[in-house]
Amino acid sequence: MDHPGALWDGAGPERATTLFEEIVDSDDLVMHGDELDLAPVEDAFAQLSTTLRDTPGQSEHVRAVVETFLADLAEAPSCNAKEVDAWLFEQTWEEPELSEPLASEADQVPVRMMRCANVLNTTEMDTAGPAYQEFLAAYPEHELADEAAENLISDVGYCGYPAAYPAAPAYGGDGPHAVRMLGMDPDEYGFPDSWQTVDVDDTVLVVCVEGPERGSLQQTCYYEPGADQMLGGAAEVDFYATEFTVRAYELRTGELVEDYSEEIGDPCPATLEYDSHSFIDRVPGSYDSDYSDADVRSIFDRLMD
Repeated sequence: MDHPGALWDGAGPERATTLFEEIVDSDDLVMHGDELDLAPVEDAFAQLSTTLRDTPGQSEHVRAVVETFLADLAEAPSCNAKEVDAWLFEQTWEEPELSEPLASEADQVPVRMMRCANVLNTTEMDTAGPAYQEFLAAYPEHELADEAAENLISDVGYCGYPAAYPAAPAYGGDGPHAVRMLGMDPDEYGFPDSWQTVDVDDTVLVVCVEGPERGSLQQTCYYEPGADQMLGGAAEVDFYATEFTVRAYELRTGELVEDYSEEIGDPCPATLEYDSHSFIDRVPGSYDSDYSDADVRSIFDRLMD
């Protein structure tokens, strides 16, 4: 392009076409936080702007090159297209040959963003989570927002990447409030149906649960051996509570509304049962205190009021 003999009519658009092809046909797939080299796209649009300035008779050729590029971009790998879109729609061009084709394709930007998130969702949630979060932040009212929200809260990854879904009900008023539980199976503890939902449009809270984990020492108790066991002194046993940590997010806003830990467990049962042939030699020195399903459900009462 620097040689006077190369400046034939159409040389600029032809060069831009070659640069665009370098991006569209790239084997470098954007995955796991990688970045695409966008220099060819930047150079191509700079070339087209120069062509419009220096050879206005090429304006229709320039428009055709941009339209072809955008059509080809729709067939490119979704995450590559998303990276290109991010750059394209941050720019401002005064030339209608550039701005008008881009404006006509603006509605495809969220579609490609969602496709990219879905591609990432087939690999690792630690990359898909932020992608769905990004989509919901940029297009909370889009027709694909419910799909993005459902995919995000269907995995415990939401707990690391909470996001807002404006179509969800607000957290307020009298309970119970329908929750999506992550990190715990509510059916395992007999949670009532009124506390749960499988529909993202009905989900009020996304509740992230860590546990059960051993909590603090509750009490030390002493047990004498049973009549059918070897004689010996009393056994000393430490009883520990079981701890659950709860973080609850309002799906409508993505905001943390509750963050707490609770311990449950009933220490020192009247009779300590264990598998042993020797009371003194085999009895464990520590136990996790027993708790019931009702004890577990009580941890979440404050979310349902």
